[in-house]
Amino acid sequence: MINTHINKTLDPANAETMAEYYRSAAVGNFQATLSTLADDVYFDISGDRRFLPFAGRWEGKEEVKKLFKIFSTCFALLNLTELQTTQSDCRVYSFNDETFYVHSTSRFYRVPVLHVMTFNGDHKISSLVNTHDTTSAVQAFTWGDPIAVPISYDDNQDGSLPIAGLDNDDKVINVASDIMSLIFHGDLPENVKADNLVIYIPGLPTRDCISGVWSDTELANRYPQAVSEKKTRLGELRGRPSIIEVILNGRLMSINGIGGYGSHQPWTILAKLNEIGMPQSASLMIDFQSPVIASA
Repeated sequence: MINTHINKTLDPANAETMAEYYRSAAVGNFQATLSTLADDVYFDISGDRRFLPFAGRWEGKEEVKKLFKIFSTCFALLNLTELQTTQSDCRVYSFNDETFYVHSTSRFYRVPVLHVMTFNGDHKISSLVNTHDTTSAVQAFTWGDPIAVPISYDDNQDGSLPIAGLDNDDKVINVASDIMSLIFHGDLPENVKADNLVIYIPGLPTRDCISGVWSDTELANRYPQAVSEKKTRLGELRGRPSIIEVILNGRLMSINGIGGYGSHQPWTILAKLNEIGMPQSASLMIDFQSPVIASA
């Protein structure tokens, strides 16, 4: 069953908790940050801990304390720009443009990062899931200068305006499914054939076949070409992704799911829709790096 939330707003008490979390974390006041967390909180950060010490699952406040110390010793966060957010009453998807400095290698890297923050009934943060393609991070921490990664698109138009007619679960799920079909299979359903659609897919172009910035027709044409080249994971590109949750706030849609590309990785797509509900942009958030490392 797909959870669907249409034009919901974050509970005000949850919004205040989130604001305090970011205020205190930004200045390194981790004691105040910890006060925003539930006792059974967990953080889940994409990546492989052999290369990125902060990656993996951290359960409970004591583990999160250790994670905060690792953050401070590993890197400096130089910039965090929030590009778009979608929300239900108890969950927020925050799409960010982030730049880091790695202390051990003196390298910089810049990546799009997704934070999914969930709140419990006491308005405490019960989970924070961080998803980003960790290719650039692994390069910065280990063996080379990081590649440039496509950052989620934002045309600065008001995304809060409602879309007439896109007001029930079935319609919203149909649009989400068509966007997923384009990104994971190169299909072009009528609902995604929009003028000037821009699609952002992370990863290493020489390895991940469809990484880059595409129009809808360019991406659809890339799939058969990539299959014929038989690059890494090409036999797995037709895996079966499934949608878990869709949130629509005005013209912003987040589509959360799992699977596809031959892995069980979680993923999220941020789509910005036009006035008739067709996508103007779509950005995929997935960690391509981890499955490659795990199978190496």
